[in-house]
Amino acid sequence: MPLEFIKRNLEKVGCDIAIDKSKIYYLYDDKREEILVDAEWKKEIKSHMRSNQYEFDLEERRLIGPRIIEAMVAPLGSDVFYKPDYTFSAGSGRDVRLTNSSMKFQLSFFDSDEYERYFEQIVQRKIERFIKRKRELSFEDLLWRQRTISYHVPRKQEKTQIMQEGIPKMEACLFKLAAENSECWEFKRRIKKSLVSWSEEFDEDNLNIPLATYDSNLVKYFKVAISSQFPSQSFLAFYHVLEYNFLQVSDEVLHGRLRSHVNNTRFQSQPDEIEKIISIVKKHSSASNETEMLMRVLRKYVDEEELIEFISQLEGSAEEKVYSKNREIFGERFHIQLKLDHAISNAAKLIKHVRNALVHSSDRYSRDDCHIPLTESEDIVRDYIPLIRFLSEKVICAKTS
Repeated sequence: MPLEFIKRNLEKVGCDIAIDKSKIYYLYDDKREEILVDAEWKKEIKSHMRSNQYEFDLEERRLIGPRIIEAMVAPLGSDVFYKPDYTFSAGSGRDVRLTNSSMKFQLSFFDSDEYERYFEQIVQRKIERFIKRKRELSFEDLLWRQRTISYHVPRKQEKTQIMQEGIPKMEACLFKLAAENSECWEFKRRIKKSLVSWSEEFDEDNLNIPLATYDSNLVKYFKVAISSQFPSQSFLAFYHVLEYNFLQVSDEVLHGRLRSHVNNTRFQSQPDEIEKIISIVKKHSSASNETEMLMRVLRKYVDEEELIEFISQLEGSAEEKVYSKNREIFGERFHIQLKLDHAISNAAKLIKHVRNALVHSSDRYSRDDCHIPLTESEDIVRDYIPLIRFLSEKVICAKTS
């Protein structure tokens, strides 16, 4: 029975598997490689197949049982190289553990629909490498062994009860680690696919040195945006590329208006003419809110027809009008009209609204409409990363020497 379970799941991902007596084999090139399955794993697989008391939530990557709730976690810092092994104790036999995922958790993922993607990206190459190096292949080598945090109780409980009790306890322990040991872990739910995606294949045959010299400060912001694992931080770093040019472009607009007045052939240094200059400066200052300054930057450096074409192509790939349809975003409705004299101003207002939602933890909207880091609101921000990245690249490429 355990070998049939392994065979069934590996065949689902395209493997050629055979069982001969009490052994299971991976077939390749008219050869076969035994997959070693020890007695402990066979026992755990039997338990997994017989039990209907456990529920695996693939979206939340969470295993819920009568006496345990276990959830996948990931480090928020990039300097965690060790395997954590913490146990937080409480009274009445309850405890929280941060360590490697349990055998039940690994089997639940192996038995899920997402295993196919993990197999294609990781396991398939691992099998080929093991065969090439003539290393023994064990069943454990085929599993995704991640870090998890789990809450354990001594007696059986309803699933809703153990969730209501366990999740706050696990969050409290993660905060304790962050506060007392500067070690940050967070629940790692399944990342929902963005409504739009934008990726261009890297052409290794075209590694020419760019002809332009780019503004190093803008490039630094751009690199932070590309490398950030959080959509909210990535969005803000891209926004900094645009914001960096606010005052320069705003001053250029003001200087142009002043030059137009001062360089007029009828201009004289009379009181009424001086008052006109003062009036120009005052009107410019009163109209220079951040949204207006963002519009000025985009109008200066971004071709509106290119922006319309870019959005049209993205929406065509997504088969949905992600940007051009009316959509509620953090408490207000926005859309980008794909028309000249509208696209840039609409995009500026949308981007500024998202930016405000990211930097203000409380505003006039209800709490449900605010952005909260590490929650599903990151998925909303993720949809607008391709747009602000496009605009940032256009600004960087326009400001060259």
